[in-house]
Amino acid sequence: MTKLLAPLLLLFTMQAHAQIVTCTTTGSPSTMVTITCNGSGTPIPPIPPIPPGNCTINLTVPWVYTANKVIPMGPTDTISIKFVPQVSKSTYSSISGAEWQAPAANRTYTLSTKPCDFGVGVGGYPKTNSSVNASFTVGKPNTFGLPVLTAGATYYLNIMNTAPVTSGSHQMFVNLLP
Repeated sequence: MTKLLAPLLLLFTMQAHAQIVTCTTTGSPSTMVTITCNGSGTPIPPIPPIPPGNCTINLTVPWVYTANKVIPMGPTDTISIKFVPQVSKSTYSSISGAEWQAPAANRTYTLSTKPCDFGVGVGGYPKTNSSVNASFTVGKPNTFGLPVLTAGATYYLNIMNTAPVTSGSHQMFVNLLP
């Protein structure tokens, strides 16, 4: 029974990310269970194109950084922020950012083990928003579904503008909270 339900739950989870899903079950748990799902909604956004070459802005932040690191991001810049997580007493940690004295811009970001990687990364498919927030735990499992990072390993938060940005500064700040 457990071996059968694990793949079904994974499939259901994948469908739930893609759309609003309503499921019903029939049958007895001791025999065969049928799960039927019908849903509608918008699919997972496509993975954006990977920018050519290296990121235009590469920087490193210490494990604890709460000083609002301002990054002078231009309309076509891509950013790779390197950090090395350490074990923390907090329930979870995060690296986050938003526009800084500039108009909001839609950004796609990924948490990855590679710089300038806009693929699936460590935390799942790339996320898009005007603010950036990648939450995770370090060296300990969690019940939030967050990625578990390895203490002492190198990780990168990769960021790029995705909405049509034509000119001007789109600088942003970044903080790393253990």
